[in-house]
Amino acid sequence: MQLIDAGICVGAVPLAAFRQGLAEGRFAPLLCPVRIPDLRLVASWRPDPVSGLGEAVVAVGMDEMRAYAQRYADATAPVDTSAFLI
Repeated sequence: MQLIDAGICVGAVPLAAFRQGLAEGRFAPLLCPVRIPDLRLVASWRPDPVSGLGEAVVAVGMDEMRAYAQRYADATAPVDTSAFLI
């Protein structure tokens, strides 16, 4: 995202990541003729079987994604609430 913000590349990122920059006119959307699938939440955390911190991080992320989708009509709430843990 820093490379996009610096203006030296383009990227496919969720609208939420650049909504403010779009509103300020710093960025411009590029329309894609093909529907790009929704991006999934990916979280990586060091294993800690005692604290459950990884599961908590994923839960908070999913909650925030749902809250964001309720505020913005062009956002989609996550449908997959499962998490893959190793």
